[in-house]
Formats: sequence, structure tokens, C-alpha cells
Amino acid sequence: MMSDLSTSPKVLRDVMKQSTDRYPNRKAIIADDVTLTYEQLDRRSKQVASFLRTLSVERGDRIAFLSRNRADYFELLFGGAQLGVVMVPINWRLAPSEIVGVLTDAQPKVVFAEASLLAELKLSDSLEDFMIILIGEDYDSWSRLIEVFPESEVDVSVEGGDQMWQLYTSGTTGAPKGVMLSNHNFFSMAEGLADAWHFEPGCTVYVPYPVFHAVGTAWVVLTLLRGGTVIFRRGFDEEDFLRSVEDHGVSLTMMVPAVLNMVLNHKAIDRFNLQSLKHIVYGAAPITQAVLANAIRKLPNCEFTHAYGLTEATGTVTTMQWHEHVPGTERMNSCGKPFPWVTMRIVDPNLMVDVGPRVAGEVWVKSPTVMHGYFGRPEETAEAIVED
Repeated sequence: MMSDLSTSPKVLRDVMKQSTDRYPNRKAIIADDVTLTYEQLDRRSKQVASFLRTLSVERGDRIAFLSRNRADYFELLFGGAQLGVVMVPINWRLAPSEIVGVLTDAQPKVVFAEASLLAELKLSDSLEDFMIILIGEDYDSWSRLIEVFPESEVDVSVEGGDQMWQLYTSGTTGAPKGVMLSNHNFFSMAEGLADAWHFEPGCTVYVPYPVFHAVGTAWVVLTLLRGGTVIFRRGFDEEDFLRSVEDHGVSLTMMVPAVLNMVLNHKAIDRFNLQSLKHIVYGAAPITQAVLANAIRKLPNCEFTHAYGLTEATGTVTTMQWHEHVPGTERMNSCGKPFPWVTMRIVDPNLMVDVGPRVAGEVWVKSPTVMHGYFGRPEETAEAIVED
């Protein structure tokens, strides 16, 4: 499927507007404790925008989300998008001192935090300098918080160059750094990525990955862009995945090869009808010949696509499509070819020249998806982003 780019959303808030206009009663998100249609998600996002305005949150401000996966996050994401607010999902797996460091660096106007997680991490006393909105264990507690606010339209100008997202990555050394990503960074690739990875219209996509990772947020947005349904989970469980494929007709998901291997070797895999599963994108490592052969045998209707990327380039820069896989050959060690919107070089970091075939070097990427920079870190930004 090739998309009509002339009608494609250019900013995050337009995803909800376009898809809600087209599919108001279609299920958008099926989470562990709530199912939301497009109309419900859109309406509640507008209520969240009204709520944020009472907290004096304005265009360009940052709001942080410190919680395990939950559907409320996307109401905050799209509610903030109504105002041109930057979402900062926090990696709750970091050490408590690192979490405080990230929040101090990000300078969010408000932190939305899961109460039980704060208690578990013993963070309550360390966050006294932040405005904290505590979220209860279940969706109903969140619903009661925002249902009193109006769902009025917000008249705020939001542009493609406006930052929409701030993901934290530690890179190879040093403290976590805030990667500033704009609407344009994401939507310059969104339709092409959705095409390459088979986000077909009305698809059903299984997403168990944490929202502080690019995949956890981007895959939900791509699904909603295509009018699909997201099966959104707190975390990954092999049997839940298998059951979700059978019960909801999951057609697409993403896995690292090690997780795929666990699914393939699950004792109950043969009990489930997996006919709907057509595509799996895998990343973080090459797939071994043994795992691929087992996958082809147990999932004969499924195609596999490799992805490679980095947070600083909005998540993905290369892909190896299923027809490009050549099992049993050196090709299987490849991360594929750059997307059409990416120019890539392999460079000797000392000589600053391109290296030849089969010579190791640094991966250099030029793309409209490359970040604006590291938040509040001009020196590190200057080291990472160079002129042509």
C-alpha cells in the first residue's frame, strides 16, 4: 500500500482528528483494564488538554510520565499534543537517583506518576521540587480525575518544527541525555515506515513495549494513523501474546529475536490459532538461522522484517524486508538498507573519511528524522551533529 502524503497528518494532534473523523466507533486501544474507541480517546484527550490548562501548561512546556504502560499515557500524549506540549516518558527501570537526575534535566511543568511505582522506588521524598499528579492503580482512578473537565477544542497553533517528544538515552557513556524530537522528525517518516512495516488499514497490532522506548509510543501512533487497533500491554508475556493473536486477530508486532525464540518454544503454541499473524518486525540483534527456520515452520503465514536504528534518528534508519532475507548466507548478518529518506555513511572517526567494504567505522546518518539536539546540552549536540 502506498499512502497519499498530501492528506497525511503533519503534527501529532492531527492523527486523532483524522482517524476519529473516519472511524469514530472503531476500537483504538485495548489495554489490560480498558478499551477505548477512537471517539472516546479523542474526547478524553481533549479533556486532558483542558486539565493541563488548569495547571498552567502551555505550548512548548514539558510534561513527564513516570509509570508502567497504561492507556492513560496516550490520553496525556494526545491531550498534550492539542496544546503543543512535549511529552517526556521516563524510564522507570533506571536507578532512583538516575530518575531524579532525568527529571531535573528535563524540567517538566508537571510529572504524572503511578503512585505504587513511586512507593516501590522510594521516590516520593526525592520529588518534592516537582508538581506531581499521582495516578492510581487502575484506569478508573484516572478517569475520575479528568472526567470533570470539558472536552472543548483548543485554539493553539502547533507546527511541524515544534518539539513533540523528549526521549532519554544514555548513548554509550555518560548520564542520560534528552533527545529532542519534533513533529516533523516523526511525520517525515511515518507513512513510509507504516508502508514498509505493513501497518495495513484497520490492522491489529500487539504493543507490549515500554512507552519510554521509541517503539512503545511510535508503534501505537502508527497503528492509529492507519485506523487500526492496538493491543496494549503492561509488559510482554508469551501466552498473552499467543492468546491475543487468536482472540483479537493480531496481524503485526515487533520482537527482539530472543523474545521471538521464547514464543516459538512456548509449550502451548500449538494450541492457538495464529493464522492472522502476517508480519513480525525484529530488531536489536540479527536473527539466527535456527530461530528463523523454526519461525518459518511454526508461523508459515508470517513474514519477517529486520529493523535497525537509534533514538537520535527517531528510532529507525534501515530495514531488511522479507524478500531480501537469504537464509544460510552472510546476508543474515545485515541490518538491511537505509530507508529512502535516509543517507548513510560508514566513516573512519579518526581520518573522517568513508571506509571501504567490510571495514568497521562509525555509522553517520543524514535524514529529516535526525533530532534537533540534546536538551540543554549544546556541547554534546555539537559533537553528535556535524555540518555536511
